[in-house]
Order: sequence, then structure tokens, then C-alpha cells
Amino acid sequence: MLENEPNNPRWYESFHLYCAHMALNVIFIVKDNNPFGATLIGRAYVPVHELLEGEEVDRWVEILDEDKNPICEGSKIHMKLQFFYFSRDRNWAHGIRSSEYPGVPYTYYAQRTGCLVSLYQDAHVPDKFIPTIPLIWRKEL
Repeated sequence: MLENEPNNPRWYESFHLYCAHMALNVIFIVKDNNPFGATLIGRAYVPVHELLEGEEVDRWVEILDEDKNPICEGSKIHMKLQFFYFSRDRNWAHGIRSSEYPGVPYTYYAQRTGCLVSLYQDAHVPDKFIPTIPLIWRKEL
């Protein structure tokens, strides 16, 4: 959020975003802060297919309303985007090791020990449930 820059705001922010799902666009949502909450100004869309080659995309993107029409002439946001495959991340597939691995990089909250997560599909399972999985050994002929 910026203060005292109503005409030409500049954020100069940098993000590392990890994505684990399919998407058609990278969407930037621009809002105006007011006493009653944030008001949507518009959205800027960058098609994902433009990023998949791994080249940096550096350009101005028009800000659109909810119907994807320009909000007013000249309303744009400048962005630089670049896509990297997960395999290029130096921490990929190393697991979580308390002394060697500081946690997931570029996240807001630090890694903590002793936490418990119940996935939605497992919410009905009792806490101490350990399933019996029969192992059948067959002699190869």
C-alpha cells in the first residue's frame, strides 16, 4: 500500500510465486484504499503461455474493469515476469531438514516445528488412527 502517490504510484516490489496448479493468466489486482476497505480499481492480465519459454516479459499491461474493458485511457501497470521450472530451485527435493534447510523460501511465515495439518479430505479421520495395511508376499515363479 502506498501513501501520498495518487497519480503515479510506484511499488518497486519483487515476488517469488510458487504455483502448483494450472492457470490461464497471471492476474494483478489493483485496489484503492479507503476508510471502508479496499475498492477494486481493476485487474491486469498476462497470459501464462507468454511466460512458458522462460524469457523475461517486461512490459506495460492495461488495467481492465470486471468486464475486461479498459478502465480509462492510459491506465496501465508495468511489470517484469519470468517463469522458472521448479527443478531449477536449489532446495527442490531436499526435504525439510531443521539444521540444513531454513524452510520454504520467500514465504511470509517462518517454518515451525510441532505443527499439525489436517487436509480437508482427512478431516473425518480420528487423531490416533493408523490404518492396517496388509502386506502380501508372493514368491516369484
